[in-house]
Amino acid sequence: MVNKIEELKVSNGWKKRFQLFNSIGGSEAKSIITLTIHNKKYSALSWWDQSSLVCLLWPLIFGGFWYFAKKMWGKGFVLTGLVMLIKSLFIITTYTLHIESMARFYVFGAFAVGIYSYLGAFDYYKFKVCNEKMWPGFGIFKRTPIITLFVILSLLVLVATIWFTTKL
Repeated sequence: MVNKIEELKVSNGWKKRFQLFNSIGGSEAKSIITLTIHNKKYSALSWWDQSSLVCLLWPLIFGGFWYFAKKMWGKGFVLTGLVMLIKSLFIITTYTLHIESMARFYVFGAFAVGIYSYLGAFDYYKFKVCNEKMWPGFGIFKRTPIITLFVILSLLVLVATIWFTTKL
């Protein structure tokens, strides 16, 4: 089901962004990647319009909290868990390569939070216009206990990784 953009209670800036997504086939796309890569309609947009669809400042700064503020709880928690796992992977990699200063850099999320910025606008569009609560293919995360378990396990992996790399 697709909601009418004009009737949504969002700012005019979001309405314009949602109309851009509609104009390039956003309601049929499964992800921002499939929507933007090799899409002639997307390529025909101005640089500014392209940037407004794939790069948002507030999700970059606030990460999962931006998702929570927009009422996208499930996606926010799953992304937060994934970001923690990515951070753990970077910490382990940089620790193994003896690049400790970079490990500290990644702990604070300088790289991983870019995921929020890249996915944010499209996720909000799918949430508001298409009523999508979770990404296609992530059906297991539609249940709250699974999301909770995933986030807790991701946090434990991150904490264990930090503890392990600082104790040795």
